[in-house]
Amino acid sequence: MSTGIAQESCIIEYVAAVSELIAGWASKNEYQRPGVLFQAAAAQLNKFHVPWPGPRFEDMERADGQFAFRTWDVKVSRKKWKWNAPKAGKDQTAFKKGVAKLADTVYHEHRHCEQWFRMARFLAAEYDPAAIRDKMGIPIEVAQKAKELPALTGEDLDEGQAWYKAVYVRPAAPKVSVATPTAVGGVNQRALVYAGTKLRPTVRQPAVGKSEKANVKEDELDAISSNRQRTSYLQYRNLLLEEADAHAVGTAVQEQIYSVEGLEGKPQTPEHIGVRPNVTNY
Repeated sequence: MSTGIAQESCIIEYVAAVSELIAGWASKNEYQRPGVLFQAAAAQLNKFHVPWPGPRFEDMERADGQFAFRTWDVKVSRKKWKWNAPKAGKDQTAFKKGVAKLADTVYHEHRHCEQWFRMARFLAAEYDPAAIRDKMGIPIEVAQKAKELPALTGEDLDEGQAWYKAVYVRPAAPKVSVATPTAVGGVNQRALVYAGTKLRPTVRQPAVGKSEKANVKEDELDAISSNRQRTSYLQYRNLLLEEADAHAVGTAVQEQIYSVEGLEGKPQTPEHIGVRPNVTNY
């Protein structure tokens, strides 16, 4: 069963805002366009008491978006939002698919925001706000909010614990193929962590063979050459539990947009920068 903003009802509401943006694209600038989707995604976070991340616009070379947990911001690449909408009567397929990809990016990164807050709420059952901040590297006000809310239960608790273990406890890299969700809510995420499938690569340990880096430095993956970037991201996504989840949620957004807008084909996968906490085992 899907939780939080991964729920179908949340995605449907968000996609309604995407459709409105597509229709009114020409009337907005490169800051207003992502602003519409930031507000729409934040409205879904609000249902689950997740503190809103701040929007940041940067000229990102290696990705379309990134959630920065230390500052509680979602960054998006400014240049991606400057496209001109096709003139009336022209085919809008490529344009709509491009907007769907951007909408995926925004929701994907807001799902990361929800994940990090869920991890904080998991810790809140045992630790005070200062300890949560120190363990996770998140702002103290976010840790305080997590402590104020009722204790997690059920699937919310299971996911919060699983994400925390996968991100911060750093299990060893897998020596066999890794199971990844094929649909939102399609895999018991706690079971993936505790059933012997280790999804979090250890610092300085290669994740997939000696040629691919899994090192953590300054809270993001080491820079890699452009001809290996795509392959490396796919390996990174498949190895990390929370990234696989956010990818599935973003893909569900695109699939809903394709359905509503009458688009055919497979959604395009956005590029994301993975943010890894530079911590040791807890």
